[in-house]
Amino acid sequence: MEDRQLIHEFVTENSERAFHELVNRHLKLVHSVALREVRDAQLAEEVTQAVFILLARKASSLHKNIVLAGWLYRTTRFVAARALRAEQRRQRREQEAFQMQQISSSDDAWKRLAPMLDEAIEHLAKTDRDAVILRFLQAEPFHKVGISLGIS
Repeated sequence: MEDRQLIHEFVTENSERAFHELVNRHLKLVHSVALREVRDAQLAEEVTQAVFILLARKASSLHKNIVLAGWLYRTTRFVAARALRAEQRRQRREQEAFQMQQISSSDDAWKRLAPMLDEAIEHLAKTDRDAVILRFLQAEPFHKVGISLGIS
């Protein structure tokens, strides 16, 4: 039985056998194209499934003279490209989450370090302590620190 006959049987009779036969005939083609496009076995399997789901949904709208292998090839490449874009977006989001976690870890480090810095500042001589406070805690420029301390 030809592909177009199987498609017709699937569409008109909702024949699982006809669809199963179509999948068996074209599974290697679709999977190999997907694997070449995405270069990841698991993602290629997901793409392959998506292509056959699209075939099931669009079977009734396919032209009666369509070359199914050509349609599956083009559809697989399209679905694979979309899957790659989604994967890249997912990886970017994961990277951003990782960076946010690193910033949060930096905050934790600061919380542990801040009391030690305050203790160290407390042990400085008065002029040195005032200089550190003005320059680094209040972000005053050097010339204002000098003016405040009466030094050049």
